[in-house]
Amino acid sequence: MRCNILLHRTKELPMARAIESLIDRLMAPFAEELARLPASAFRQLLNGL
Repeated sequence: MRCNILLHRTKELPMARAIESLIDRLMAPFAEELARLPASAFRQLLNGL
Protein backbone atom coordinates (compact mmCIF):
# COMPACT_ATOMS: atom_id res chain seq x y z
CA MET A 1 0.00 0.00 0.00
CA ARG A 2 2.82 2.42 0.83
CA CYS A 3 4.38 1.91 -2.59
CA ASN A 4 1.04 2.68 -4.25
CA ILE A 5 0.73 5.95 -2.28
CA LEU A 6 4.26 7.01 -3.23
CA LEU A 7 3.59 6.21 -6.89
CA HIS A 8 0.43 8.32 -6.80
CA ARG A 9 2.32 11.24 -5.24
CA THR A 10 5.08 11.13 -7.84
CA LYS A 11 2.47 11.42 -10.60
CA GLU A 12 0.71 14.36 -8.94
CA LEU A 13 3.83 16.44 -8.30
CA PRO A 14 4.69 17.26 -11.95
CA MET A 15 1.04 18.00 -12.67
CA ALA A 16 0.82 20.35 -9.69
CA ARG A 17 3.99 22.11 -10.82
CA ALA A 18 2.62 22.48 -14.34
CA ILE A 19 -0.65 23.95 -13.05
CA GLU A 20 1.27 26.34 -10.77
CA SER A 21 3.45 27.42 -13.69
CA LEU A 22 0.39 28.02 -15.86
CA ILE A 23 -1.25 30.15 -13.18
CA ASP A 24 1.98 32.12 -12.72
CA ARG A 25 2.15 32.84 -16.45
CA LEU A 26 -1.50 33.87 -16.62
CA MET A 27 -1.31 36.16 -13.58
CA ALA A 28 2.09 37.76 -14.34
CA PRO A 29 0.70 40.71 -16.37
CA PHE A 30 -1.89 41.43 -13.68
CA ALA A 31 0.75 41.28 -10.94
CA GLU A 32 3.00 43.67 -12.90
CA GLU A 33 0.16 46.17 -13.25
CA LEU A 34 -0.62 45.94 -9.52
CA ALA A 35 3.06 46.56 -8.75
CA ARG A 36 2.93 49.78 -10.79
CA LEU A 37 -0.03 51.19 -8.86
CA PRO A 38 0.69 53.92 -6.32
CA ALA A 39 0.01 52.92 -2.71
CA SER A 40 -3.04 55.19 -2.42
CA ALA A 41 -4.66 53.68 -5.53
CA PHE A 42 -3.95 50.18 -4.26
CA ARG A 43 -5.62 50.97 -0.92
CA GLN A 44 -8.69 52.30 -2.74
CA LEU A 45 -8.77 49.15 -4.87
CA LEU A 46 -8.72 46.97 -1.75
CA ASN A 47 -11.44 49.05 -0.07
CA GLY A 48 -13.74 48.31 -3.00
CA LEU A 49 -13.59 44.59 -2.28
